[in-house]
Amino acid sequence: MLVLVGSGRALGVLWRLSTDTSLVVGRKDSPLLIEGDKSVSRVHATIITLAEDLSGVDIQDEGSKFGIYINGKQCPSRSLSRLLVGDKIMFGAQDSV
Repeated sequence: MLVLVGSGRALGVLWRLSTDTSLVVGRKDSPLLIEGDKSVSRVHATIITLAEDLSGVDIQDEGSKFGIYINGKQCPSRSLSRLLVGDKIMFGAQDSV
């Protein structure tokens, strides 16, 4: 199991990912909900676990207006980016996970 830890407005929130699953990130009706920030799209991104041992975890920007940043670097829209242990993810203008 992989655990994502929230920061900023999501401080103290934990999300658990199982193997071979995906988790939609957004500001409305999403399993990983980031409320109160209009820079986060309704369907902003998808986090995808690829392997049984969670060695492969990717994130995809779903065409959001303000993007996704991993460790301060913007990810290309609509393409997969690999996540590593300790990476800091920012959705839109919010310091999130």
